[in-house]
Amino acid sequence: MVSENKKEQTSLWGTAMELAMETPLVLFHGHSRYEAMEQFGIQPDGIALFPARKKRKKPAKTTAPADLSPELQLELYDLYYEDDPDPEDYDQFMKKIGCANYAVRYLKIQERILLDDFIQAEAEAKLLIKESGHQEFHTLLDEIRESRELEAEGYGEEDSFSESEIEALIDELFRHPH
Repeated sequence: MVSENKKEQTSLWGTAMELAMETPLVLFHGHSRYEAMEQFGIQPDGIALFPARKKRKKPAKTTAPADLSPELQLELYDLYYEDDPDPEDYDQFMKKIGCANYAVRYLKIQERILLDDFIQAEAEAKLLIKESGHQEFHTLLDEIRESRELEAEGYGEEDSFSESEIEALIDELFRHPH
């Protein structure tokens, strides 16, 4: 059963795509799908990542990320996880798909929060709530408030794990079967 909650759909899509693209696979001799695409030139729809091609409707504001074409999903995945995006990059993506998609706007607001652009994030979150009518986006306002409070308390990068510490934790996790 597919959840009707847009925020949950977007978060679930992001997690599923990250796992699908970044998990090392025996099929590719320990390379992930993403690495296999780059190294071997394999198309993602050829490695059972996306369902068989079907005619897709033009994306709309309410289109879930999982309902975008494989090419657009990969572009959004790259934007979200790989490209260190600016919020304006999401605007370009929405221009490309021809609409101000709610899920992409949600990701854009998340990026603004990460950049500590709380005023703009709050304004965009309020507009998204008003336009979409989806009350679950109200949690964005809570997230913005909490991030603003953490920033005011002096919480910063030095209080979190470094990239090398995260990689070491992931390596440790995969080394020991559960």
